[in-house]
Amino acid sequence: MTATNPTAPTLYLTELDVTRLERMASRPGAGPMADMLDALLARAAIVAPQDIPTDVVTMNSRLVCTLQGDAQPRLWTLVYPDEADFDAGRLSVLSPVGQALLARARARS
Repeated sequence: MTATNPTAPTLYLTELDVTRLERMASRPGAGPMADMLDALLARAAIVAPQDIPTDVVTMNSRLVCTLQGDAQPRLWTLVYPDEADFDAGRLSVLSPVGQALLARARARS
């Protein structure tokens, strides 16, 4: 599957990522998560882990950035929805912020 919007960055997910996300979205009461996953998958390229560019934010990436309203940059980790904990710096890949970060090129220092 490839990105449907040619101007949007490609989101890279592995088969394992997709399997885990689909399992979470298929649980009873996870209706909104299924819709969010569908939107994510419509923009994703499903690839082998070794085919993901090393400078792209993906699942379990750790990055430092400042979110709107924050005074200081924070360390964030992009995680599966079950592991999300905003206060601990773990952002769900299905959250608006998580989706905005997914596929962004990491800044080089």
